[in-house]
Amino acid sequence: MNSHNSLFSSFFSSLSGIVPEKGWEEIFEYFSQNPGRMMVFGGTDTGKSTFIRWLAKRLTEKDGDINIVNLDVGQPDFPPPSVVSLYSLKSGDMRFHFVGSCTPVGHLLQCISGLSGILYRLEKDRNSHVIFNTTGWIDGPGAVFYKQTKIDLIKPDIMVFFQRDRELMAFSNPYRKCKNIKQFFLRPSPAAKERTREERAERRQTLFDEYFKKTPRFSLDVKRMGISGMGYNFSTQDVIGQIAVLMDENLEHRALAHIVGFDSKNKILEIETPFRDNISLIKRIHFEYLYSNPPEIKPDSPFLV
Repeated sequence: MNSHNSLFSSFFSSLSGIVPEKGWEEIFEYFSQNPGRMMVFGGTDTGKSTFIRWLAKRLTEKDGDINIVNLDVGQPDFPPPSVVSLYSLKSGDMRFHFVGSCTPVGHLLQCISGLSGILYRLEKDRNSHVIFNTTGWIDGPGAVFYKQTKIDLIKPDIMVFFQRDRELMAFSNPYRKCKNIKQFFLRPSPAAKERTREERAERRQTLFDEYFKKTPRFSLDVKRMGISGMGYNFSTQDVIGQIAVLMDENLEHRALAHIVGFDSKNKILEIETPFRDNISLIKRIHFEYLYSNPPEIKPDSPFLV
């Protein structure tokens, strides 16, 4: 797993030269004096992540106990994509739940399940600063239902909306009479860079590459562990290149695994993973049809069988 220092520094690395926009300082002052749960909403490329980085940095200068919850499975603040995650800027501890996709569409249940697990970890403490970054999916009834479900589960104290016109009113209006929820409306940040679909895909791959960089390889005997999901077929080589999650006996999602080889005769998977504990702790591997770059396998490798 990435070290605390590298994640911490990379999280704030893009803030050089960033000038707070109108309304940012007001939100900082309010949130610093009223700890709780903040949700940040906005379409793609509106500056949500830049704002969250700026706000978190300001808060760490005053109070080191800041938690970032990433609900954007496609363009997360921390690697890897395809997960919902909880990251403590104070301790460097990171917990996540594998969704198995870089979009919530078609994986709403997995996203909500992951959020529920994170909220369970947070339920004992409502007095810390927790910032939830949401996806840029805002169009259509599915997006409205999905966002409202997350709001109802999280029960935020603050809702921040980055909107160009009135495109987020479907998310804000149902809660405008809730006196215990403070709403702020901001214009999209001029510093936000609009990215093409290709640029987004390239960034996701870069985040996966960063997550699996210099990770050790292990061999897993699939006959000795639980297998679940919909994306595996051990009768073919289609499993190579997939990304799966490694789970322990307590059903904790411990680390992602990149499948780099498969010995179909002996049912042995060769994986790359940043998991640092004893691999015997892994009791289950779960697939969801998610692929990264297929690896190059040596001609004499048994995993070509």
